[in-house]
Amino acid sequence: MDAPKASEGSRLGWRMPFCGALAAVLLFVPLIVSISGTLVFYVFAIAPSLIVTGVCVLIYAAVRKKLQIALMVTIFWVASALLFSCSIPIHIVTKWLLWSREYKNEVLAEPAPKSGDLKHIEWDGWGWGAQDISVFLVFDPEDSLSGPAKNRQSGKLGGIPCQVSFVQRMDSHWYLVFFDFYVDQSSWDRC
Repeated sequence: MDAPKASEGSRLGWRMPFCGALAAVLLFVPLIVSISGTLVFYVFAIAPSLIVTGVCVLIYAAVRKKLQIALMVTIFWVASALLFSCSIPIHIVTKWLLWSREYKNEVLAEPAPKSGDLKHIEWDGWGWGAQDISVFLVFDPEDSLSGPAKNRQSGKLGGIPCQVSFVQRMDSHWYLVFFDFYVDQSSWDRC
């Protein structure tokens, strides 16, 4: 008769922490899907409300001696902090895995630039308060950007008229070019 209770207790032992981790993942899905606009909302609205709510729940757990609830909140906070600190790399990888085919087709459909620049499209961007990041997807048939991508080289690179912050290789011949300022197609042409 005690065996079923032990089984129920062991299930409760992993359910609450699992729920905390799952809640963190679900809460951060919008941030991972779209960095632009959501990052500021998370910093100024979501994070403070989660901290206040978490502290209240931890006080409740301490008064009621509910270790599982305290563990759930702690795991939620740790998972949230990891997801938030890694949200941009996770966003980039997720976007590439889900939509790279469409983006590649869009770049390849572009006419060849007359200025000798590499084929490119505006791929992503985020920022706030003059701290903008612009990201372009660039097709480099010669893979001349592989060295700068490997070395995290910044500055003026061949086939790109603007000073770049860094280049990230996504696939053979495909690169993300990052700018630490706002760049759109018209400003790309005027650099």
